Amino acid sequence: MKSWRYSQITFSGFLREVLKKGGNILLLFFLFPPFVNAQTEQTFPFSYYLVEKELQIISATKEVILYSSVPRYMRVITREQIDRWGAKNLFDLFRHLPEFYVRKSDFYLNAVGALGLRQSYFSEKVQVLIDGIPLADPSNGSSFSTNNNISLDNVKRVEIIYGPMTSLYGFNASLAVVNLITYSPEDIDVKVGTSLSTSGSSDSYLVGSFKKGGFEGIYSFVYREDKGPHEGYTDWIGTTRNISLFSKHFTYYLKLNHESGFYFKSYGVNRDDSFPLSISGFIVNGEHSFTDRTAYFNQFGFKRNKDAFFFDFHAYFNWFYLKRGYNLCPSTVSICSNYFAPDGLYAVEKRYVKNPGLSLFASYTSDYGKFSGGFDLSVAELYKTTIDANFLLSSTLFLSFEDVEKVPYSTLPASENLIDEVTRVTLSPYFQYLLAEDNYSFLFNVRVDRATDVGNALSYSLSALYKFNDNLSFKLNLGRAARVPSFEEMYIKNNPVLLGNRDLKFEKVDSVMPALEYTGDTTQLKLLFYFNWISDLIYKETVNDIQKRWTNADGSVKVRGMLLTLKKSLFNRYEVYFDVGRRFSYSGSVEKDYFQFPSWKGVTGVTYTGSGVELDVCTEFYSRISDDVGGYYLLNLSSRWNLRKDLTLTLELRNILDRNVYYPASWPKLVDEGRNLWLGLEYSF
Repeated sequence: MKSWRYSQITFSGFLREVLKKGGNILLLFFLFPPFVNAQTEQTFPFSYYLVEKELQIISATKEVILYSSVPRYMRVITREQIDRWGAKNLFDLFRHLPEFYVRKSDFYLNAVGALGLRQSYFSEKVQVLIDGIPLADPSNGSSFSTNNNISLDNVKRVEIIYGPMTSLYGFNASLAVVNLITYSPEDIDVKVGTSLSTSGSSDSYLVGSFKKGGFEGIYSFVYREDKGPHEGYTDWIGTTRNISLFSKHFTYYLKLNHESGFYFKSYGVNRDDSFPLSISGFIVNGEHSFTDRTAYFNQFGFKRNKDAFFFDFHAYFNWFYLKRGYNLCPSTVSICSNYFAPDGLYAVEKRYVKNPGLSLFASYTSDYGKFSGGFDLSVAELYKTTIDANFLLSSTLFLSFEDVEKVPYSTLPASENLIDEVTRVTLSPYFQYLLAEDNYSFLFNVRVDRATDVGNALSYSLSALYKFNDNLSFKLNLGRAARVPSFEEMYIKNNPVLLGNRDLKFEKVDSVMPALEYTGDTTQLKLLFYFNWISDLIYKETVNDIQKRWTNADGSVKVRGMLLTLKKSLFNRYEVYFDVGRRFSYSGSVEKDYFQFPSWKGVTGVTYTGSGVELDVCTEFYSRISDDVGGYYLLNLSSRWNLRKDLTLTLELRNILDRNVYYPASWPKLVDEGRNLWLGLEYSF
């Protein structure tokens, strides 16, 4: 019997037929584009050196600074690079960067490992911002649970800073901070676009700007559907079926500035996910296994830059809603139907979280450097939670089918809730000092975080830059970051699979990161070594064959590795690049699942930029990831064709060779989708 994705004649089905029957022609079309205007177009010399010399960034210090003066190791991904790679969201971008490993969680959600560590499914050590707004949900500390499709359609550039950044950005900025810098009104008028894939997935967006009466701003709307993979899978009891994921995201963003200095930012996400696997690892394809999430982030503030002083004060109010279905024992499984006829065991949880706060940042520039600092005050309150179920959750803690107490499906008493209602108030004063001279710069940050239910944490960072000459420089970054245990890690209860721990301590990450950077006109080489020592790592300790419990690890978890980036520009049209990450070693008294990260990951490719066309051909390669997931490589193609000045066609072919891709999981390894073609159009006004 044919799988669902072949059962209907749709546009995505048409694309599949084109891909299957005309794949060789399409491949030649990608590799040998028409050079109609190659002899008449005017070309200009390209220089990595000039680009970096003029580049301004904001994420390293919270103020605009020249990239060449930043003593921290960082990447800046421009809009041009995003387009060449065909990256529609942050996860597409991470696949091109060897320091990140994008995998699927047990529920087929995107999860991100970084710098040699897999992380939990919360991906909690990487903090994501949009124009400085943290996207983390305070109930789990994750920037990715709020939005599992962090779109790049409205983004001008992506700034990624590596190492301990808690001292500037607060909890959970342990391994990296990713700041999405959106368009300004000067960058864009209006653009609208849509893309469709052979898997049935789609991505559509509208981005625009406006200026009127002292106001200027940017607005964007993004709608995304994911319908893959649709592949055969065998679960842990031996059931084999085609699994089917369905996920949809609607995201809006509004950035409004007034000439007086007042500003307003609002970011909202509404997402629905139907999971192919249940919380207990059975194939359910969305039956009682889902999440509906809504999140709103709102900032209203005032900033002023006068002479040597800069001042930014804002209030914010964030709100989160979660509705999650748990299919603990599906009725389609024989053992479940025998014990719990006729409808198995399932529950639906609802949570409501509000997060108001205040933030102040101020700086003063003197002859002795720039002094800055401020405070963050955050109140995170999980103020309401309910559970509807056809069984008493507390009865499952005995881990015996005979002891599970069935009840008519209804709202259960508060004593049966999966998590406590709780409030956390955090006050965080911080200080920053920057000294930037022609040949060197120095940056120091220190911060104290006090959380009412956990205690105090001190974080700091020291960063130094020395320029041997205009092209060659050395950077050193060292410091400590702190991660606060989340509500889900501390206050989960009545869960037969995972136990909370109210006695969790702060997780601390101590880092040393030396780097060497060479930037010439046509060659760029960057080398980073990282040494991370994690104390009190928060992880899931195995209690018995079924249960795990959040706890702090004894001793230190150590991870060492390096990143190497090489770019070479040829003939002002081609760029050859090689980007590789190597984890040298890891150790620690935690389960090896936390080290399920490729020891080698690399991306190598070539980009062509011509008259009206851009092409990128790249290969991703991964070493063995776990005992049951071996290494693999993927060949990808991406292209943009300017049909007219205001109309662009995009063609992307991912996993050209249709390689099998798997991800480690708590149960049998998860399968990813195979070869996939994306076709898109973008119109600019």
